[in-house]
Amino acid sequence: MSIRQINRRHRYSNVKYIVKSHNMFGIYHRMRFYQLYPQVYQFFGISPTPSDLLENGKVNYLKSPTLSDEFVTSPQNLLSKLSFSHIIEIMTQEDPLARFFYETECIRGTWSVKELRRQLISVQQKTA
Repeated sequence: MSIRQINRRHRYSNVKYIVKSHNMFGIYHRMRFYQLYPQVYQFFGISPTPSDLLENGKVNYLKSPTLSDEFVTSPQNLLSKLSFSHIIEIMTQEDPLARFFYETECIRGTWSVKELRRQLISVQQKTA
């Protein structure tokens, strides 16, 4: 086997691995998106399946309403004014109120993804 053939085979295997890992990365974020933003189902006219309603083995719709349930960005604003890169960065926030805050600020301030990351990092540094 020549060096040229080894390089081709090696390059092909790396590309195959990168595509495979990228797809898993994308699938994870899309699944998480639908778990954190169930209002998107209504926007598309889709009713969630029972597995979509599960979060950590618990059914979401049985929990009592909280004040944070009122702070929900409309699906139309979420999908039309934020890129999926914005949403991936915002999904790193565990607190629903923090996610709502960053969604609102991104839309109101027309933040780039870079600006959003900078804001998230500065808040993390202040709390550390």
